[in-house]
Amino acid sequence: MIIIPDSNDSITLTPKNIAEEIIQNIKVIVTTVMGNVPLERKFGIDGKIIDNPIKRKSKLIICILESIQDFEPRAEVANIEIIDDIGSFGKGRLIPKLEVRIKDEYIS
Repeated sequence: MIIIPDSNDSITLTPKNIAEEIIQNIKVIVTTVMGNVPLERKFGIDGKIIDNPIKRKSKLIICILESIQDFEPRAEVANIEIIDDIGSFGKGRLIPKLEVRIKDEYIS
């Protein structure tokens, strides 16, 4: 399944199934800046990545992979594509597009 995380996505406290729960967890991981979660400062994506425009895409991919492995081990990332979104003021935003597979033992 393809996931394009958006920080405006709403949180469901009662997901309908395991797949919906895992997808929601991945979206939260990818849209959270590391250091913003009390008692779990390593949760999320390292905000320092944006300071290195030459290597930021590859560093973002590595950071996303590591974060999902650490915090949502029920999912496997098959592919990550980073989309450049040049806003109206020329300020670029990197939007990850993830292809994720839920591990067989978690499919109900």
